[in-house]
Amino acid sequence: MNSFNFISLLLTTFVYKSTATVVVIECIFPCPKGNDHVCEVTDKDVKCKRRDRETKWILKNTISLPEYQGPRVEFGQTCVSAPQPVLKNAAHLAKNKTESTMEWPPQASQSDYDLYYSNCVESLYCDERNQCAQQFEYGALCQSDNQCFQGVCEQDTCQMDRARKHEQGRQKLNTLHIILTVVGVILFLSLVVGVCMFKRRKRKSNSTKNETPIIKSRSNSTSQSSTLTNPNHTVTNILQPDYESTFVTSPSHASHQHTPSMQQQELQFQLQRQLLNVPKPPPPYSP
Repeated sequence: MNSFNFISLLLTTFVYKSTATVVVIECIFPCPKGNDHVCEVTDKDVKCKRRDRETKWILKNTISLPEYQGPRVEFGQTCVSAPQPVLKNAAHLAKNKTESTMEWPPQASQSDYDLYYSNCVESLYCDERNQCAQQFEYGALCQSDNQCFQGVCEQDTCQMDRARKHEQGRQKLNTLHIILTVVGVILFLSLVVGVCMFKRRKRKSNSTKNETPIIKSRSNSTSQSSTLTNPNHTVTNILQPDYESTFVTSPSHASHQHTPSMQQQELQFQLQRQLLNVPKPPPPYSP
């Protein structure tokens, strides 16, 4: 491709990209003459025609880009750019029943309809040598969206489109939500475990405090029982049958053993004996 054709390509691309007018096409959808007729796009016109082997580009409606009919070509292979017909302006024309109006070039969101739009596979574009070349990354100089990989050409630079920016921002936000959720769950579980451990320790401490008085009371009762079972204890000895013999002594020893404490114990012994010897009342009479 010489320099004149290349300059013409750039000018054509600029004109088609910056202006879109309402035009008349000789198609209605579907074409009225049967399924074998399609709306074919050529460098001369857009018109319903019989489909044959020479049919390359087909327009399926007024809001989408023409589609290439045939196999896609790979990197470095010869490509076919989309046709760029000069169509009638619909501003001052009346259309008949076999015609439709649409914006031209088609204003589709997925790509520009220009000389870089071709039959190359995805991620490739048709360059000025009519060969499939690799699309540009973000930041590279460009003249068309078709030259940019997953982006748009704005201010002659490949940039991320708004939809992709929004999707990327949403993904980042979702990632942040997931991280915050995981951290929140971990903190909640840690709090629950901490509360359970605190209650367990408190319950164990209270049980230890409650066991201490029981041990003390048991020790006191043990000491009291041992005292009562001691054969030298006064009350125990009083109830013993042979306790009276301790006070029945010979006259020679009476004056020496009857000390005040002994006299008091003797009185207690006599009182206990009297209480034990009190006869029980007879049972009530019943005829």
